[in-house]
Amino acid sequence: MKKSFTLLQRTLWILLLATASCDREKPGYGEETLSPAPIVGFVSFETMQVTLNSATENYSAVVRPAATAAATAAMTAETAAATTADIAADGTAASGTRAEIGALEGYRFNLIDKQGAAVAEFPYGAYPRFEVPAGVYTLTVQPADPQALAWETQSYRAEQEVYVRKDATTAIGEVLCTPATVGVAMTFDPAFGETAAATVVCNGEEALFTPAESRTAYFLPSEEENTSAITITVSGPLDNGGTVTFTQRFEGIRAGQLCRFTVKGSSTAPPVIEWEGHDITQRYEATAELQAKINITAAAGIRDFKVEIVSEVLTPEILQGIGLTTTFDLINPGQYGEALEGLGFPTGDAVLNRTAVSFDISPFMPLIPLLGSGDSDFKLTVTDNDDATTVASIMVHSSKEGENPEPEPEPEPDGPEQEFPGGGANPLDPPSSVTEEPFPGGAARELS
Repeated sequence: MKKSFTLLQRTLWILLLATASCDREKPGYGEETLSPAPIVGFVSFETMQVTLNSATENYSAVVRPAATAAATAAMTAETAAATTADIAADGTAASGTRAEIGALEGYRFNLIDKQGAAVAEFPYGAYPRFEVPAGVYTLTVQPADPQALAWETQSYRAEQEVYVRKDATTAIGEVLCTPATVGVAMTFDPAFGETAAATVVCNGEEALFTPAESRTAYFLPSEEENTSAITITVSGPLDNGGTVTFTQRFEGIRAGQLCRFTVKGSSTAPPVIEWEGHDITQRYEATAELQAKINITAAAGIRDFKVEIVSEVLTPEILQGIGLTTTFDLINPGQYGEALEGLGFPTGDAVLNRTAVSFDISPFMPLIPLLGSGDSDFKLTVTDNDDATTVASIMVHSSKEGENPEPEPEPEPDGPEQEFPGGGANPLDPPSSVTEEPFPGGAARELS
């Protein structure tokens, strides 16, 4: 009995050892998993060069009161829909060149992923190296604390894509910064008193200008649309004892633009274009008898005068043959000056800054029908020194002799009605002595 019990114990011990051995050989499902190695790359700013383009688009406009209450309403309606082009009549891009930034204290660099999260951030002056997941990023440069309004301080911004590949280093080279704000400068007419003021509102911020304020105010544009509207409210006394109060609005102003406004204390009428003895809104037949004397008045003086020919007859090829083109500038006619003067147009100093200009192009009228039939418009665009623009067209029609003749009427037949081939004469009545006579295909009776 004792021997049997000892054998049973040995068997149990063998089974226990075998079970423990098998457990050690089983894989640990759900307990420990090996994660794949992350796909990463590197971004190096060690050789980065930050430069800026300090050039701005410079525009000018005149801000002035309207002459009458009706004109005020018209001006408000017009400027409410104004675009940058409306204040850019003499605007020219600045000739600034790209220059290296000496220091941008307070500017921050951010490396942003597709989800909009910043994976790396550092201040200007540091040139670090980062390990980041491989992918596409956006590098931005901007002030850490941008000011909605700053005097004499332009701010800049940069944004560019960065591609980071697996196990590779992407070296950032040149980073180009451009102006990120809207600049506004103000000049008052000498007719204003010292206590006059102009309040400029842009994107919710206000800047107060006086005749003594010569600084430039810089506004941040709207982040959503990257454009801004500028509202200018002027109030104050004039040297002649009067006072003015008016508001004008400009829209579509973008970052990187510098707007220079000149505040006028009185209003001048916009240029007036008249066709002497005719209604300039009507079209007339171009003949040798048609008189075409044009009178233009501009109280503020003419600054710009352009002519555009829109014609079914005076094609670009024909105009080129007489030394002209479809659009020309009377103040700066260039190579077309001699031809324009030969047709009766004034040019150069005979137009620039003049308050009244007249010219007669009547000798040109009988020449148009010789070239063909159709409509011809001479579109005149006159801008004065207060940025007021008037557009009108001299509209004529020409009929070339021999073209499109009227069809001749058909001759009337002579004598009584008779049958013509293809005509509509009545059939002849049969003789009265014949009553019933057989006809081919008819229904005559048989002869008895």
